Amino acid sequence: MSQPNLTDDEISKIEAHGIPTGPSLTDWSTKCGVEITSIICESDSGLRATELLASSLNLSPERSNDVGEWRRDKALMYDYLQGTVKMPKTRLCRNEEEAVSFAVQLGVDEFGGGKSVVVKPKRGVASGDVYKCSTTAKIIESVSRIIGSSKFGEEGAVVEDVLVQEFVEGAEFAVDAVSRSGEVKICAVWRYTKREVPGGDFVYCKTELVGECFSDPEDDKLCPAVDDVDGVIVFETLCDFVEETLHNAGVEWGMSHTEIMVNLPTGRATRKADVELTLIEINCRQHNTDFAPVTEACVGYNKLDVCLEAYLGDCAEDGNGGVHRQYDDTDMTWDMVPRRPRLFARGAIVHLQCNVEGVVKKVDLGCIPDLDSVVKVEVYNDFKKGCYVTRTKTMAEDAGWIHLVADDQVKMEKDYEKIMEQMDNIWEIEEGENIDDLFVV
Repeated sequence: MSQPNLTDDEISKIEAHGIPTGPSLTDWSTKCGVEITSIICESDSGLRATELLASSLNLSPERSNDVGEWRRDKALMYDYLQGTVKMPKTRLCRNEEEAVSFAVQLGVDEFGGGKSVVVKPKRGVASGDVYKCSTTAKIIESVSRIIGSSKFGEEGAVVEDVLVQEFVEGAEFAVDAVSRSGEVKICAVWRYTKREVPGGDFVYCKTELVGECFSDPEDDKLCPAVDDVDGVIVFETLCDFVEETLHNAGVEWGMSHTEIMVNLPTGRATRKADVELTLIEINCRQHNTDFAPVTEACVGYNKLDVCLEAYLGDCAEDGNGGVHRQYDDTDMTWDMVPRRPRLFARGAIVHLQCNVEGVVKKVDLGCIPDLDSVVKVEVYNDFKKGCYVTRTKTMAEDAGWIHLVADDQVKMEKDYEKIMEQMDNIWEIEEGENIDDLFVV
């Protein structure tokens, strides 16, 4: 088996995680006792190791993406896709002075009366160390926090530069897809709802499924793709955009999660040319939330099963294998997977936000479990009674989630509003407790 161009340091890092290289790779592959047809990576931090291992096993490009740093490094991704799609104006800056200089060019001023920019690492997930800056002072503060911090996905390394990017107004969408030898199947389209809280500029509130609905002449409750009559046009334009962008980025295999800002400059979308799309990033991995139960209920299948069908569908010994379809109790091969999803119900994931700090005395969900749209609630173990909790500032600090499924948009939205009203009252903190009390010897 050929070995991709690895340095000794890269080989050491890969082997430290238990991944074989060189001659040991052949021995390991033989001992597995089965044919390795593909490798799936669950988290962003393992993407490079996955691509390197797939290359070493001669799986790329026939069964895997080749090794491409631009799929993980946002700065390289913007350079790689330059001229192919609309992206925010972005610059990689090595220090505070460079960051402020570029931000001023984009319209940021000292007093916050101009434009805003986003300051973030070129590698990261879940809005970690991502800051919205409207003043030069906050830019300096954000850059100082990021540079010198631990580098995501590279043990022992530190961040040496930051991305400064124009802040794009509009509605934010995420598109989940699976690719098989360049053929793209859109599995779910989500719309994000976020808010600013003290210490967190992009805190997730709701991740909601959107899409064209199956029509029922006897039931007019299902709504269009988004909150207006132009939703279907927006949905189709998003899907077209993601298919083209994945091809341009060389994503030929596996799961992807693409984030896009949507604007309607004329206020309407009567045709696709009315929809303005800006690529924020492509992530070659699964969606970082418990999405499968919601898509099963609302679409009838989920991205994880579609991914397995992409890799293993041609290995089936008979015609009965395939993705299991919840809605008609049959199996679905790759060719049967719709190019784009259609909704049987409305669905959303509500992100539980902890808005207090201290030792938890009591967790009280109140009326939330009894709401009509609520099908499941999970509070993470680190946010239960007796735990010391802090305020949610990024998705990685979510306190849990709530799955909503309803037959109409209005019902689900009302339940979501009730949940957000209750959110501040879920956690009761012990009086007089603070973090110093936990470490008294």
